[in-house]
Amino acid sequence: MTEISICTATRNRPDALKQLGQRLVPLLAHGGEWIIGEGNDQPLGVLDFPSTYVIRVEPPDGATRALNACFQRAQAKYVVLLADDVLPYVDTLQMAHDFMEAH
Repeated sequence: MTEISICTATRNRPDALKQLGQRLVPLLAHGGEWIIGEGNDQPLGVLDFPSTYVIRVEPPDGATRALNACFQRAQAKYVVLLADDVLPYVDTLQMAHDFMEAH
């Protein structure tokens, strides 16, 4: 079972999304999944990150519909909402996982 599903809504911010993906690669390589609800004016296309799923939401439906679609797709024990303009430290999500397991 996947331990963490990371849900991100995005609209017209492909560079920020790619930077976030680069930060998430270590987690994704060890059993996490990244679900992106995207409502870009132009479809996002293929992202070269492991365990990454893109759900297309027609613009201008907004972040709420995109996140709801992500949450429905999530398969993990824990679901994390992560904005596309946040660049977490590499250990941040692992620390959150460890905290949730301990409590």
